Amino acid sequence: MLNGANNGLKEEMIINTLKELSSDHSCVMLNLKPSNNEKEFKEKLEKIIHTYEKGKENPEIKKELENLDIWCKETAKKDNLHVFKNIGQVIKHSFKALANIGNKKAFKKEQKEVGIYMDAITHANKNTKQTLERISATINKHKSPLPHSITTPKNISQKSKRGSVER
Repeated sequence: MLNGANNGLKEEMIINTLKELSSDHSCVMLNLKPSNNEKEFKEKLEKIIHTYEKGKENPEIKKELENLDIWCKETAKKDNLHVFKNIGQVIKHSFKALANIGNKKAFKKEQKEVGIYMDAITHANKNTKQTLERISATINKHKSPLPHSITTPKNISQKSKRGSVER
């Protein structure tokens, strides 16, 4: 059975992960568009970190982390922002990893999941930029020299009908 000190250690691991996510070098804040959600997320994160630093064994920490996880899921559904969904997944899998701390295989599996979502969050700008570059290259590669109205399927089918009638 885990005692209160070990529970504090579990929460410390999650808090450290959240601090890493919110640091300047993580790119998370760059992925968040200036909005009320970004502001609310920062406030929630700062509150959790402040509460934790005030009293490491504060029972409110786990509740606040669970609330942040729920908020991330709801925000991701409303705004379709994957960064919030991924942050929620980091929190969820961190809790699962820590719950399985005695089971090495399950712990490692959950730790791996945390790493996957952390990578998704921290590399989102890079991945988005690469995807946009690929889309742009594909569009430019397949540009037609003909005006748009000539090459639409509707116009092509009408011209082929006219061509068969005129013959």
